Amino acid sequence: MTTTFATRRRTRAVQALNQFFESIPDSRRLKDDELSTYQNHSFIAGWATWRMFSDRVKRVLHVLIDEDFPYVAARIAVPDRPREPGWPHFEPQGLLCLTTPDSAVDSEHPTAMVKFLLEECIELVEDCIGHRNQDDFRNEFHSYWKSSVTPVTSILETRGPIRGISIWRTKSMCVAGEDPESVKRWLDNLGVESRNSKFLEGVLIVLPRPLIPSEYPKTGSDILRHITTIESHKFNASRTLTSIPSTLNLILESQSIFGTCLASITLTLHTSPNTIWKGFRIGKVPLRTLLNRYINGSRSLATARVQRADHHWIHGRDRDTYQTILRQSRVAVIGCGSVGSQLSYLLAQAGIGHLLLVDHGKLEWSNTGRHRLGGRSVGELKADSLAKEIKASFPHVRSVMSKVETVGPRAVDLMRELESYDLIVSAAGNWPAENFLNEWQQT
Repeated sequence: MTTTFATRRRTRAVQALNQFFESIPDSRRLKDDELSTYQNHSFIAGWATWRMFSDRVKRVLHVLIDEDFPYVAARIAVPDRPREPGWPHFEPQGLLCLTTPDSAVDSEHPTAMVKFLLEECIELVEDCIGHRNQDDFRNEFHSYWKSSVTPVTSILETRGPIRGISIWRTKSMCVAGEDPESVKRWLDNLGVESRNSKFLEGVLIVLPRPLIPSEYPKTGSDILRHITTIESHKFNASRTLTSIPSTLNLILESQSIFGTCLASITLTLHTSPNTIWKGFRIGKVPLRTLLNRYINGSRSLATARVQRADHHWIHGRDRDTYQTILRQSRVAVIGCGSVGSQLSYLLAQAGIGHLLLVDHGKLEWSNTGRHRLGGRSVGELKADSLAKEIKASFPHVRSVMSKVETVGPRAVDLMRELESYDLIVSAAGNWPAENFLNEWQQT
């Protein structure tokens, strides 16, 4: 097989690293059986070098490369790191998260790249030894929390307060929402069958701050140690706990520098259900008492990561202050052709919460080169198909209505409905409709 330029580049890079590590005392090339210990990674070469750290422990550092080197960064591992989860930025098998897969690297100077990464590794390990980077666990809480069951997709309103919530779960999907109606609407928009769905009970709990691994609950009783904000709250369970469920789903909410982060814990009841409400009327039990009783009667605890899919996370990742206004805004688009279809989709991407799409025509093949919709929608009504497409792409959107109608003097009900919208955009490209709209808005 002809040697490619990439293969030649990698060969020269490996030779340069060989020379570099030969100049460092006690350093050596890794053997094949040592490389094979890094499961799920296709490393083709590696080197071992040793460093003495401030805690007087001499640790081995592995420098590892794959077939994409030197166009991607080398990986650094500290295989003899502490096994307890006390050091952030470490993956299984001791691999460090020093770069991302798409990080820019200098492929012409592989030795300089590796020197830089080794310096970063040494600095990171020293910070771990000195416990100077524990807040990284809190800031990147979502990355460190583990899933033992199906991850949860959250469409919850974040930033508290403590309240009852609803959980919808199948073998492959789990969604947390404010109530069954909002979850069903989200699933319907996404095109997921939600009829005859069974909803589980849940509670949203606000923590003072994200947990670090040493604080992660291992048993039910560990949970209450971190809940300090609910002493005075009465949990009105009558809305969600209409019966005594065998499982109770907890969504933990906390604030990090990257926004609101969530995690999931599921408690399974292994005691008499009658003990849960004992001494209280249904729906009037204090939240701490409720949790205490569930926890005391639970023997199993399952954790799951939570992926946010709510409005404020999708549109601006909690940082766009205009989203509160945009989410409430109502915009009508007259004409769902080449301009109107693209504009409608962009409005949904921007965070507009309520859209009305008006068009009386069907999509033709000649439209598809310019239209947001493609060949699958040919022969279908533009307004209806576009509304369906937007709801599937942005299932959190509050409403996307479609009207198969023509704007004009006879569209009395449509014109009355348009009066409730904050903005009306005309993309009809039709003179009679444009002329009528112009005079209508001046009256």
